[in-house]
Amino acid sequence: MDAATPGRFMLKLSLGGGRLNLDDISAVVREGESSAATRVPGGTMVPGSGIPEPGPCYDAGAELLVFLSPRWALGLEVALNGNTKMGQVGWMGSENTAARHASEVRHTVVPIRLSARYFLGRRGFRAYALAGAGLYPGRLNLIQKDQVRSITEESLMLFVAQGRGTAVGLHAGVGAAFPLTRRLRVFVEAVGQSVRIASLNGGGIIQDLKTGLDDWNQGEFWVVTFERGGRVGKKVVVASEQPDDPTILQAKKLEMDLSGWTLRAGIIIGL
Repeated sequence: MDAATPGRFMLKLSLGGGRLNLDDISAVVREGESSAATRVPGGTMVPGSGIPEPGPCYDAGAELLVFLSPRWALGLEVALNGNTKMGQVGWMGSENTAARHASEVRHTVVPIRLSARYFLGRRGFRAYALAGAGLYPGRLNLIQKDQVRSITEESLMLFVAQGRGTAVGLHAGVGAAFPLTRRLRVFVEAVGQSVRIASLNGGGIIQDLKTGLDDWNQGEFWVVTFERGGRVGKKVVVASEQPDDPTILQAKKLEMDLSGWTLRAGIIIGL
C-alpha cells in the first residue's frame, strides 16, 4: 500500500470467521440434555444423540477508510456475524418411558465499529495496528421441541423465542496489506473484541402441539435452573420479572458474551 495522501478514501471489504465466548448461549444449548434427563428418572442417553455447542462464527464487513496522514487512518465499518447450531438428544427409561429434545439456536450481530489505524512503512507491504469502539446490536433466535412418551402420557411441546439487545464494545488488532495494483490491495488481519450484551428483551411462545393450546410471554430472557425427579436441569424462560417457583434453584438473566477473536481477509480499493 503506497503512502496515502491526507483526505484519501479507501473501501475495505472483508470476510472471515472466529470464535466468541457465548457462555450463556452454550448453556442454552446444553440445557436441552439436562431438561430431557429430568423427564426420565434413572434413564440413559440414546447412543449417538447430542446437541453441539456453538462453534466458529462467520464474519463479513465493509469499512470506509479516510487517511488523516500517510500513517494514520480512521474507519467506519458495518459488519455481520453469527452462527446457527442444531441438534437433538434422547433419553430412554424403564417401562417404555422416553424423552427427546431438539434445539436450534441462532445468534446474529450487526456491529457498527469506529477504528483508528496506524500503518508502518510507506510503500509495498504495510503492517498496521488498529483499535476502536463499536455498537453491537444482537439478536437471538431459539427453537426447542420437547417430546415425552410413557404408558400413561404423551406430550409434545414447542418453544419459539426471539430476543434483542445492544451493547457498546471495544476492539483491537493487527494486520498487513499487500499491493496488487495501484488501486487494489489484499489484506489479512486478526481482531479481538470485548463485548457483553447484559440482557435480551423479546417474546416467546410455548405451544402444546397435542392440544393446540399456547402461552405467549414478553419480557426479558432468563436462564432458570430447576430440580425435577431428583435431577437438576436448565431452561430458558421469557418473563417480565424474575421467575419465582418452588422448583427453581436459580434464575439469572440470559447474556450474550460476544468477546473473542476473528481472523479476516479481503481487499482494499482506492477511491
